[in-house]
Amino acid sequence: MAPHSDMPALADFLIEAGIPFAIEKPVGVDEAEVARLAAKAGDHFVAVPFVFRYSGFFKTLSEIAATETVHYAGFRFIAGPPSRYIQAGCEWMLNPARSGGGSGINLGVHFLDMCRLLWQDAPPQVASALTSNSAAGTAVEDHSLIALRSGARTCLIETGYLYPAPVGVFDMHFSVRTDSHYIVASRPDEIEISDIRGNRRTVAATTTNMPHYPTFVSDTLARLRAGERPVAGLADMRAVMHLVDQAYRLSGPLRSSGSESGR
Repeated sequence: MAPHSDMPALADFLIEAGIPFAIEKPVGVDEAEVARLAAKAGDHFVAVPFVFRYSGFFKTLSEIAATETVHYAGFRFIAGPPSRYIQAGCEWMLNPARSGGGSGINLGVHFLDMCRLLWQDAPPQVASALTSNSAAGTAVEDHSLIALRSGARTCLIETGYLYPAPVGVFDMHFSVRTDSHYIVASRPDEIEISDIRGNRRTVAATTTNMPHYPTFVSDTLARLRAGERPVAGLADMRAVMHLVDQAYRLSGPLRSSGSESGR
């Protein structure tokens, strides 16, 4: 872990030293930095913690999507205010030169990754994007909206630093429509599944990211020992950062109180 702008140098050192490693997302501040590292790493073992892949929500969704098309997905994930980064001694998170941006690059990457996995037959592209720093007035966005399109299919990703709550508590709502099912998650431990005949059932399942970092660590070590690839690596991070860059280009500079303030 390091400020996002420092991650490429850290990764360079570990790759050149031949040390297998895991590195926190987003590994850099733009796609170009991550693309260079992905090319340099080649088959070197580098794991990226896209931990929502381990969630019960995503596993259940993947099982349904194995035989049904996902037509629509919506992810709302609002975390605590930017002040939490100051309190934690991570003021660099609010400096776009060091962080690359705000909630879009920090939280949105998880859901961009999930959409990529759900729509591998036609990789999604960013159709539109909006960012705002109206609530906190920092130099990074505290609210981000990213709309993806894959053919006729759509996904809306909303993230932010708006919720007056401690670390690890989120205002969240995920909803996905497939051919025959509608899957909803609005609690950290449960999902609701409805079918087109009107039947509803609830399933105990993890939905947030926090519980899965220990799982990520143990799984990554097991894969390394077994000579297997990590569940996600730099190629995955590069593909996600491609979408992040698209979103920031479309959203344009932030405006606060009628004035531009950078990304």
